[in-house]
Amino acid sequence: MGARAGRLRAAVRRVTTALALRDADREALRAEAGEAQGTVATLEAMELASPEDAALAGDLLHAVKDRWKELEAKRTSVTQPILAAKRAVDDLFRPVQEPLARAERVLKGKIAAYTLACQAAQAAAVVAVGAGDAPVTAIVPTPVLEGVGVRVLWTWEVIEPDMVPRRFLMVDHAALAKHAAFADTERTPPRPVAGVRFFRRGQVTVR
Repeated sequence: MGARAGRLRAAVRRVTTALALRDADREALRAEAGEAQGTVATLEAMELASPEDAALAGDLLHAVKDRWKELEAKRTSVTQPILAAKRAVDDLFRPVQEPLARAERVLKGKIAAYTLACQAAQAAAVVAVGAGDAPVTAIVPTPVLEGVGVRVLWTWEVIEPDMVPRRFLMVDHAALAKHAAFADTERTPPRPVAGVRFFRRGQVTVR
């Protein structure tokens, strides 16, 4: 516990320093945010109609990416100490909270199962009383636990996947993406898949 507390104190000191640095840059970031919005509007209206336009767009892309990397480095200089402090706090509380969470799940499961059993017994008793095979006193109400609510909901399990109606099925987008990625060349489309249209799109990277 002492070692964990020491790591936590050190993490808090790093967070305090990081937050102080962030405060010093806050006004500059707010000003740049307004400029960035204007830049995006200008770029959205930009049209590439010549090699010179494309070259200019490439230069701008490098400038944009470089600035993003600078800001990302500054951002993570603030967030990394915060995340380290959070991990230290989580490590301190996890050994106690995890068993309590498991205990909660166990107790909820047992109470839910008991409630369902009581309701089943009630239903059977009602049938027996109606048939004259049992006295009315055989119908025992389900106990109400103080401060504990129990809702009985319908859920499901799939027992015959091939019989599930189409409206309950989902398209496997990950499988389609993988299928498209295995096209022979950029100009040769993937093998056809019924109900799917494959088309080309550009993907730009910047170093």
